[in-house]
Amino acid sequence: MANSPHLFRDAGIAPRVVCLADNEEWVIALIQAGLGVSIMPVWEKLAGIVYIPISDTHLWRTLGLKWRNPQESEIVERFRSFAASHDWQL
Repeated sequence: MANSPHLFRDAGIAPRVVCLADNEEWVIALIQAGLGVSIMPVWEKLAGIVYIPISDTHLWRTLGLKWRNPQESEIVERFRSFAASHDWQL
């Protein structure tokens, strides 16, 4: 989460961060191995993962969309056009 450092600072917490990862599967594997914790969305049916809800937070994340150029699939092109034409600030 791009703004989670502010969440910790505002709560008076100074976590000892030893690893940052952009790949959620890596983070899940580390947690399942007993090597850490994370603030992340709930993934269904994961063994060895315990979720604790956090309330009164204003977390956000940035998602991206990638496609191959030139695009030969009409359905992919239509989805890309749809996604690019909307303001997804929720």
